[in-house]
Amino acid sequence: MREVTKCHVGRWVMGSTPLGYCWFIYKIGARTGRLTGQFETYAQPIASSPAISLHLDRLLEKAVDAATDDRAGSTSAVWDELDAQHHALWSEARTQHQQRTRELAAYRGESLSTSHQVRLALLQEQLEQAADEKLQRMRRSQIDTAQADYERRIQELDRAMERADIIAEPVAYGVLVVEGN
Repeated sequence: MREVTKCHVGRWVMGSTPLGYCWFIYKIGARTGRLTGQFETYAQPIASSPAISLHLDRLLEKAVDAATDDRAGSTSAVWDELDAQHHALWSEARTQHQQRTRELAAYRGESLSTSHQVRLALLQEQLEQAADEKLQRMRRSQIDTAQADYERRIQELDRAMERADIIAEPVAYGVLVVEGN
C-alpha cells in the first residue's frame, strides 16, 4: 500500500480549471561494481502529465498540503499507468547502462590485454637471458603470476558486466492539484 501525499499549488499555466495530477518520485541507482568504483544515484519524477513531470520539483517547492479529496481521480488504473511509465523508463535506462558498461569493459579489456602482452614479452626475454637456474625459476614464477593476475582482472571485468544494473525504488507518491489561470 502506498502512502500518498496530497498537495495544492496556485496558478500555473495548465488550463482554466483546477486539475489533479498523480505523481511519484523514485530513486535510481546505477551499479557498475568494480568497473568504475561508483554507485550513482539520482531522483526521477513521473507524473500523469508530461508537463508536470518536467516541472514537478519546482511545483512541489511551491505546494502546500491539500484536503484529502481526490480530484485527481487517483484510481488504481492511474497508478498502474504511472508504474508502466516507470517500468519503461527503467528498462530503457538499464539497457543503456548495460551497453555503456559493456563498452567500458571492452575498452579496459583491450588495454589490459595489450599491457599483459608487453609484460609477458619482457618477462620471457628476461627468462631467456637468465643463465642461473634460480633466476630462471624466478622468471617462470613471475610469468605464472602475471598470467594469473591477467586472468583475475579479466574475470573482474566479466563480473562487472554481469552485475551492471539499474536499481529503482520509490521515494514518494502524491496527488498535486494545480489551479488554472
